[in-house]
Amino acid sequence: MHATGQQPVDPRPQPAIDPASAKQEVRLRYNAWGASRCKVTDPAYPVDARKRGLTGEVQLTAQLDRRGRLYDLVARPKGTDADAFAQATIHEASMWRARPAMDSTCKPAASRLEAVVTFAIEDGAPVVMNRLDIRTIGETPAASPPKMRNEKEVMAGLRFPFTAQEDRLEANLFIAIDVDAKTGKTLDVRVVDRDAESHVGSYFDAQVIAAFKKAEFEPVKDAQSGTLRVCRSVDFCIPK
Repeated sequence: MHATGQQPVDPRPQPAIDPASAKQEVRLRYNAWGASRCKVTDPAYPVDARKRGLTGEVQLTAQLDRRGRLYDLVARPKGTDADAFAQATIHEASMWRARPAMDSTCKPAASRLEAVVTFAIEDGAPVVMNRLDIRTIGETPAASPPKMRNEKEVMAGLRFPFTAQEDRLEANLFIAIDVDAKTGKTLDVRVVDRDAESHVGSYFDAQVIAAFKKAEFEPVKDAQSGTLRVCRSVDFCIPK
């Protein structure tokens, strides 16, 4: 979702707790690579293959731009009626908006997506499953970040901005967290990139910054002093 130009800030007040919170879905991704499930959907099971009880697997590769759009898609199918499975996968994946990887500054970067889509029959019913792996092109994946000790508390502090939810507007935020390596305390939180409508972007920023300022991480072993930068991304998704 791209910003559509400057618009007046919505004057309606933003409640501390969204009255429609039961409908919200805030997804927090911890890895330095991965995919948002907001815009990644399973392909349809080919009708003829389903009727004949056929199963298969498709290995999909693609490039991602900084906003998660896929291009240069290549499908390598396995199994009987392989072309039908490949076509179904390509058709659905061409509409995906996956989550790009982050560079060393915590900003989205051009990435490579690898997916395995499995078409199976379980208890007589067709099942489609996909596994995704996304990595930054040309960079070695970063070491695993320190574990957040109060994840549940941080997640509980995230609320979907009422105005955005009312207008069914989603957002993806990339954040940089400066952490005291010795104590694990959060020193600073910044939104370094955002994919959201411009007139509600600040509402999402405020939610994320307020929540992550309370984050506490596992101290780095043998650390004497210094600051550690931790990259995170947060997806605010409207359930379909």
